[in-house]
Amino acid sequence: MKAIYSQEGKTIDYTNTTEKVIERGEVVTLAGAIGVAFDDILVGDWGALSIAGVYEMPAENTAPLAVGQKVYWNGTAVTGVASVAEVVAEAENKKVTGTEVVAEAEIKKATGTQVVGVVASVPCGMVIKPKELSDITAYVKIG
Repeated sequence: MKAIYSQEGKTIDYTNTTEKVIERGEVVTLAGAIGVAFDDILVGDWGALSIAGVYEMPAENTAPLAVGQKVYWNGTAVTGVASVAEVVAEAENKKVTGTEVVAEAEIKKATGTQVVGVVASVPCGMVIKPKELSDITAYVKIG
């Protein structure tokens, strides 16, 4: 079967199944990615999520982020740390993922399937402008 063009793919239709209005610009966690609400989406209604573009997003100020670095959305901010499972796997195997190796302090924090201070996160995109340690936002290309 051949592929048939459907749409450009910069936005997707999304139904708000939560109990609150999703506000314009709000980051919505999808299964393995994120989208940004194009406009307010009322409860039970559908609206557009942008799944491509460059956004200034809140960022954890626990570490600098380099241009091109893969980043994740932890529910409240952009972080350079992947999911708990990936951090634990790195700590156990001391392996490299992307451009970073888990710091010695993170390895020492790993206990079983939990890592202190790290929450599950989803792939978000990549940094397009350096973020210094003190910066509270990051410029991220999603999609």
